[in-house]
Amino acid sequence: MNNEAKTPLQLQKKLLKGLGFGFVEAPMASPSVTSVKPAGNRVNPAPTGRAKRSAPPPSNAPRPSVLPPLNSLPPLGEEEARAELEKLRAGITTCRACDLSVGRHHAVTGEGPVGATIFFLCEAPEEEDDRSGHVLQGKLGEMFWKIVAAMKLDREEVYRTLATRCRGIKGRVPRRSEVEACHPHLRREMEIIRPGMIVCLGEFALESLLPEEATKGMQRVRGKMLEYRGVPLMPTFGLDYMHRNPTKKRDAWRDLQVVMGHLGRK
Repeated sequence: MNNEAKTPLQLQKKLLKGLGFGFVEAPMASPSVTSVKPAGNRVNPAPTGRAKRSAPPPSNAPRPSVLPPLNSLPPLGEEEARAELEKLRAGITTCRACDLSVGRHHAVTGEGPVGATIFFLCEAPEEEDDRSGHVLQGKLGEMFWKIVAAMKLDREEVYRTLATRCRGIKGRVPRRSEVEACHPHLRREMEIIRPGMIVCLGEFALESLLPEEATKGMQRVRGKMLEYRGVPLMPTFGLDYMHRNPTKKRDAWRDLQVVMGHLGRK
């Protein structure tokens, strides 16, 4: 038996191969970007692409035109932040603001630490999420955690949540008005978590934060570092889209390498 210890690069290549990135010769290619400081007023964590759709009509749901940067908000103590997060989750689980709530088993809330290094925003609950009430279960959850490992991130560093919290009947595609209906929950969630970086995995995820950018199409905006309320934001393909289109994993990995460069995880 060969007990020779594997180098970090060998271990990473093994992870990437399991994810479907085996063709990437230099998985840790260093992007030529400068590091940015995480958003201020953060709380230290406690130890421990869907089917193509036609454009729906614009929603009449109000959305504040200008929001202050997250690091300009009054700081939250860890105990206060966790209490606010529990209050938010209670509101999400009883929410009936849109038609997606009809027929759901559970409204799915976000999970992860306050002050997360990265805030991963996905699109909508899968069947396993709906039945369990927990985010990123099943095959897409497996893909997600492989991505996290390949990015040299610990589970305790990432917060994961969804643009829409309920699974529509038969998993139908959310309407724009339904994405808007969930936006207040997401906005408050980010004000509590105060992440250092945002990664939008999919079109609905980007639409929920930067709707004007989303109208350009994911193919045109992915890989470009944007900003939401003073926090760097990277849009890339959604987990479901990559699962159905494995060749797109190569492009998504390039986008995530830029994120790693910003975080100094080269």
